[in-house]
Amino acid sequence: MFGFFQCAKSFRTGNDERVLFENATLTFGARERIAVLAPPGCGKTVLQRLLAGIEQPTSGAVRAPEQMSWPVGFAGMFHPALTGEQNIRTLAAMLDAEPDRTSAFAALFAELGDLYYRPVQQYSGGMRARLAFSFSMAVPFPFYVADDIIGTGDEAYRSKCERMMLRRLEDSGLFFTTRSLRLAERFADRFAVVHERRIVECGTIAEAKALLERARDVNDEFEMVLAGLSVA
Repeated sequence: MFGFFQCAKSFRTGNDERVLFENATLTFGARERIAVLAPPGCGKTVLQRLLAGIEQPTSGAVRAPEQMSWPVGFAGMFHPALTGEQNIRTLAAMLDAEPDRTSAFAALFAELGDLYYRPVQQYSGGMRARLAFSFSMAVPFPFYVADDIIGTGDEAYRSKCERMMLRRLEDSGLFFTTRSLRLAERFADRFAVVHERRIVECGTIAEAKALLERARDVNDEFEMVLAGLSVA
């Protein structure tokens, strides 16, 4: 089994310490699709970084699938001076994927036209996002991770991205952190909510919705207290 085993995670800034997780446990299999819902600022991205090994838990343990993707749609690995095509071919070779096939898929799926052959530094943010998502789908993985959203662009293109993601998940697992109940229900068959510094698994999406609303209320109260302290 993979996941989080009695994990705690805290951050210290000066004399202040913020505790995000205490004794958080959530396990999953290599072909399971699980969504963890949380309000903004409650640790969704930190869970991703813990699973990827970028962050280490303060205590407890994290075990990730060996053949796990980078976060779906992540664009930070692109070199701005290289063209879209050069970036895709270079990254494909690093992953032992077939560069010609990977590049052909990315060029078609990204719908960038001639811009695919221009330096990435000339791209808008939306163009980079299209290229990144296309590369994420071009190289199949047995287990995917996704942070908050799946897809990019206008409604038609996001719908295309979501359909492609569902195709990839026919034979793969997924760990998905999000604030969206719609996306959680579409892509996952297990649901959990970050609540009171733990990961609470829910039997149904309806249970997850109710607990997420409670978590949002608690987070809103916490932010109001912090705002009052800062004014004082």
